[in-house]
Amino acid sequence: MKICSFIKINKNRGFTLVELVIVMAILAVLAALAIPKYTSVLSEAKAKSDQTNVKLLQDAIDLYYAENGEYPATLNDLEPDYIKEVPTQQHPTANQGDSFSYNSATGEVSDPNT
Repeated sequence: MKICSFIKINKNRGFTLVELVIVMAILAVLAALAIPKYTSVLSEAKAKSDQTNVKLLQDAIDLYYAENGEYPATLNDLEPDYIKEVPTQQHPTANQGDSFSYNSATGEVSDPNT
């Protein structure tokens, strides 16, 4: 006696080669669209990070000047009382560990990549 005679059981399990190729093509198209967008967003985020770090350094220098009456000789003089650590550039064109430009005569910090 068959209880479920109307259900057709397929013994061939899995996907066909055509189905797998279609899925791979769809994934390739999605990756081709997403990767350039991701890299541009990452580049913009690093540039914004550098702008924020310049402002942070400038604020620390201004505080140093207000307390000491002179600008620090180097950015490293701000550690650890005014900032925890001198940030390095994140911009893609910067070399690893590049520091920001600092003029000790005027107390101005700038990002050489902008």
